[in-house]
Amino acid sequence: MTMQGGAVAAPVLPAIFDLDGIRRWVRRAQVGERIIYARERLEKAVATEARTLMEAGAVQLNGRKGDDGYEYIMARREGSATVDQAPVSLAEDADDALARVMKVLRRAANFGRICPSNIELARACGLKDADAAAYLIRKAVSFNLIRVEDRRPKRRIVQIVATGRRTLED
Repeated sequence: MTMQGGAVAAPVLPAIFDLDGIRRWVRRAQVGERIIYARERLEKAVATEARTLMEAGAVQLNGRKGDDGYEYIMARREGSATVDQAPVSLAEDADDALARVMKVLRRAANFGRICPSNIELARACGLKDADAAAYLIRKAVSFNLIRVEDRRPKRRIVQIVATGRRTLED
């Protein structure tokens, strides 16, 4: 589609701004379909949901300058997990402690470090004790955020499901 002067006009995309609408769209959308999921200001809950879907491989996120300001765009990806297979959204769970644990684990995997012990996780994340860290690791596994290879007495290896990155062996 071309405008005067040879400039290409951006395609008109449907806009869905609420969490339930975005989740319904992801379940029914065909590969390559796109929506605008926010304009100008991105609400925290919508941003968290979008990131969770992206990390699950369900969508690709990008943006563009539109006529009404900056537009946040979500595109359905090929071969991606369905919403039912995707990790549970941290926005739905509202568990800040789990979000802190996931941040530490992602950092370790991204930078090729050894997985922190439960005691180290508890200290880094401001948790009560090592048992709290162990509980949150189990919770992350149940939410399909990570996979854990238990190698006692050595350190566990954690794989981040969204990226496939792993912590190092000790």
